[in-house]
Amino acid sequence: PEVALPPAQIGPSSLLVAAATGDASAQFEVASRFAEGKGVPKSFEQAAVWYQRAAAQGLSQAQYRMATLYERGLGVKADSLRARVWYKRAAEQGNLKAMHNLAVLSTNRDLGAPDYATAAQWFERAAAALLEQLPCRQGCCHCCIGTFPVTILDQQHLREGLARLPDI
Repeated sequence: PEVALPPAQIGPSSLLVAAATGDASAQFEVASRFAEGKGVPKSFEQAAVWYQRAAAQGLSQAQYRMATLYERGLGVKADSLRARVWYKRAAEQGNLKAMHNLAVLSTNRDLGAPDYATAAQWFERAAAALLEQLPCRQGCCHCCIGTFPVTILDQQHLREGLARLPDI
């Protein structure tokens, strides 16, 4: 299906053409510029259109952003069930923020009874994936900044957990 070009002021013609012809990364960039008001007036409605196009192609960052828009009702009607679907798609691709938000959403009473088992699974998956990315090791005392900033309390929990691990 043919898609109209985004407005010219949003960026170079190469971006416009790429987005209009289905390049998911370009569509994500156009959506982000609408969401931030970069080069164009801020419009979550237009951002949702372009995030949706990129998300439908499997771009996890776009899936995460669509979920966030649905969760908060920005540019689309708030819909926790749709937010959950998009968070799950992104989480299944390894998006840590989506894993976290899906876990939190699973405890939400707005969707019926809280599903603590699912929440725990997603928190555990996010924690495992995050630990793989951190350079922390036993005896490490530096503040880590990775996918998420690690707080003093997080550092303490990491140290306690690492101390319980057997020496390799």
